[in-house]
Amino acid sequence: MVVQQRTMREETIKAKSVANSKIHIVKLKWADKRNTLDTAIYLMRCLENFMGDISSNWKCDMYNASARQLSRMRVRYCSSIISWNGNDKKKEIQETAAKEYHEICLDPSVNINSLLAG
Repeated sequence: MVVQQRTMREETIKAKSVANSKIHIVKLKWADKRNTLDTAIYLMRCLENFMGDISSNWKCDMYNASARQLSRMRVRYCSSIISWNGNDKKKEIQETAAKEYHEICLDPSVNINSLLAG
Protein backbone atom coordinates (compact mmCIF):
# COMPACT_ATOMS: atom_id res chain seq x y z
CA MET A 1 0.00 0.00 0.00
CA VAL A 2 2.82 2.41 0.88
CA VAL A 3 4.63 1.59 -2.39
CA GLN A 4 1.43 2.18 -4.37
CA GLN A 5 0.84 5.55 -2.67
CA ARG A 6 4.41 6.62 -3.37
CA THR A 7 4.07 5.64 -7.03
CA MET A 8 0.81 7.58 -7.34
CA ARG A 9 2.44 10.60 -5.71
CA GLU A 10 5.43 10.38 -8.08
CA GLU A 11 3.10 10.07 -11.08
CA THR A 12 1.11 13.10 -9.90
CA ILE A 13 4.31 15.14 -9.63
CA LYS A 14 5.35 14.02 -13.13
CA ALA A 15 1.91 14.87 -14.54
CA LYS A 16 2.04 18.36 -13.03
CA SER A 17 5.53 18.84 -14.42
CA VAL A 18 4.35 17.94 -17.92
CA ALA A 19 1.23 20.10 -17.58
CA ASN A 20 3.38 23.08 -16.57
CA SER A 21 5.98 22.57 -19.30
CA LYS A 22 6.46 25.23 -21.93
CA ILE A 23 5.37 24.06 -25.38
CA HIS A 24 7.64 24.76 -28.34
CA ILE A 25 6.02 24.62 -31.77
CA VAL A 26 8.71 24.07 -34.37
CA LYS A 27 8.29 24.98 -38.04
CA LEU A 28 9.49 21.96 -39.99
CA LYS A 29 10.73 22.26 -43.57
CA TRP A 30 9.39 18.84 -44.49
CA ALA A 31 5.87 19.32 -43.06
CA ASP A 32 3.21 18.43 -45.64
CA LYS A 33 -0.12 20.23 -45.24
CA ARG A 34 -1.56 18.62 -48.37
CA ASN A 35 -1.70 15.09 -46.96
CA THR A 36 -4.02 14.98 -43.97
CA LEU A 37 -4.89 11.30 -44.40
CA ASP A 38 -1.50 9.90 -43.36
CA THR A 39 -0.75 12.07 -40.34
CA ALA A 40 -0.28 9.02 -38.09
CA ILE A 41 2.24 7.56 -40.54
CA TYR A 42 4.16 10.83 -40.61
CA LEU A 43 4.09 10.94 -36.81
CA MET A 44 5.37 7.37 -36.41
CA ARG A 45 8.18 7.97 -38.90
CA CYS A 46 9.16 11.22 -37.22
CA LEU A 47 9.20 9.58 -33.80
CA GLU A 48 11.56 6.93 -35.18
CA ASN A 49 13.97 9.65 -36.31
CA PHE A 50 13.65 12.06 -33.40
CA MET A 51 16.91 12.42 -31.49
CA GLY A 52 16.05 15.38 -29.29
CA ASP A 53 16.77 18.08 -31.88
CA ILE A 54 13.91 20.59 -31.72
CA SER A 55 15.40 22.84 -34.39
CA SER A 56 14.03 23.15 -37.90
CA ASN A 57 17.06 21.14 -39.10
CA TRP A 58 15.51 17.92 -37.80
CA LYS A 59 14.97 15.61 -40.79
CA CYS A 60 12.11 13.15 -41.04
CA ASP A 61 12.83 11.87 -44.57
CA MET A 62 9.15 12.24 -45.45
CA TYR A 63 9.31 15.14 -47.87
CA ASN A 64 7.46 14.11 -51.05
CA ALA A 65 6.81 10.57 -49.83
CA SER A 66 5.15 8.53 -52.57
CA ALA A 67 1.87 6.67 -52.13
CA ARG A 68 3.82 3.40 -52.32
CA GLN A 69 6.22 4.49 -49.54
CA LEU A 70 3.30 5.52 -47.33
CA SER A 71 1.53 2.23 -48.01
CA ARG A 72 4.63 0.23 -47.05
CA MET A 73 5.04 2.25 -43.86
CA ARG A 74 1.37 1.64 -42.99
CA VAL A 75 1.94 -2.10 -43.36
CA ARG A 76 5.15 -1.99 -41.31
CA TYR A 77 3.67 0.00 -38.43
CA CYS A 78 0.41 -1.95 -38.36
CA SER A 79 2.17 -5.31 -38.38
CA SER A 80 4.50 -4.16 -35.59
CA ILE A 81 1.59 -3.00 -33.44
CA ILE A 82 -0.48 -6.11 -34.12
CA SER A 83 2.37 -8.56 -33.50
CA TRP A 84 3.60 -6.83 -30.33
CA ASN A 85 3.31 -9.30 -27.42
CA GLY A 86 1.77 -6.60 -25.22
CA ASN A 87 -1.17 -6.19 -27.60
CA ASP A 88 -4.24 -7.55 -25.79
CA LYS A 89 -6.07 -7.99 -29.11
CA LYS A 90 -3.19 -9.72 -30.92
CA LYS A 91 -4.69 -13.22 -30.99
CA GLU A 92 -8.16 -11.98 -31.96
CA ILE A 93 -6.79 -9.85 -34.82
CA GLN A 94 -4.57 -12.65 -36.12
CA GLU A 95 -7.46 -15.13 -36.09
CA THR A 96 -9.74 -12.71 -37.93
CA ALA A 97 -7.02 -11.92 -40.48
CA ALA A 98 -6.35 -15.63 -41.07
CA LYS A 99 -10.06 -16.27 -41.59
CA GLU A 100 -10.40 -13.37 -44.06
CA TYR A 101 -7.22 -14.40 -45.89
CA HIS A 102 -8.59 -17.94 -46.23
CA GLU A 103 -11.89 -16.59 -47.63
CA ILE A 104 -10.03 -14.42 -50.14
CA CYS A 105 -7.94 -17.41 -51.25
CA LEU A 106 -11.11 -19.43 -51.88
CA ASP A 107 -12.69 -16.68 -54.00
CA PRO A 108 -11.99 -17.56 -57.68
CA SER A 109 -12.47 -13.93 -58.76
CA VAL A 110 -9.49 -12.78 -56.67
CA ASN A 111 -5.92 -13.13 -57.90
CA ILE A 112 -4.11 -13.52 -54.58
CA ASN A 113 -0.65 -13.21 -56.21
CA SER A 114 -1.46 -9.75 -57.56
CA LEU A 115 -2.76 -8.69 -54.13
CA LEU A 116 0.40 -9.88 -52.39
CA ALA A 117 2.66 -8.22 -54.98
CA GLY A 118 0.98 -4.92 -54.03
